[in-house]
Amino acid sequence: MLSFLLEHGANPDPKMPNSSYSPLRTAVGKGHLQIARLLLEFNAKSNHHFRIPEWEATQRPTALALAAKSGHLEIMDLLIDRGARAGEGIEGKRYSAITSAAKAGQESAVARLLLMYDSRDIGTLKYANEAVKDEHDGIKSMIEERIWQLVEESRGAVVAGQ
Repeated sequence: MLSFLLEHGANPDPKMPNSSYSPLRTAVGKGHLQIARLLLEFNAKSNHHFRIPEWEATQRPTALALAAKSGHLEIMDLLIDRGARAGEGIEGKRYSAITSAAKAGQESAVARLLLMYDSRDIGTLKYANEAVKDEHDGIKSMIEERIWQLVEESRGAVVAGQ
């Protein structure tokens, strides 16, 4: 039914009265890969910031942050392939995909996202590391290791440029 509607001109990003949910937000939040794929094929916005009632009023995560928080790895890959940006979050680093995944203890999501960050993102990674709960020591270690790799890479680039 969704395919039929989209093929006949339905908007993949409708403005829903009295709701902060969109079809993509719902598909990502519930882990529906095929629905998310279909919506993205019809140009649903992958970097839109969603307002989610059960989150703090200032939190407006992207679809990638929602997928990362829930550990929906295939949806994360789909969103990244469609141009979702890992470092993007409302208020910058506070609600980025990496912070959402780290706080939720999603180790596989964190590992996948860490590969997307470079030396420009050290501040975001530091924030995510500080946001991790004590019971997620493995995640803290992964983030700290990536921060040190990026610091060393940037030092090497500075030395090579002299």
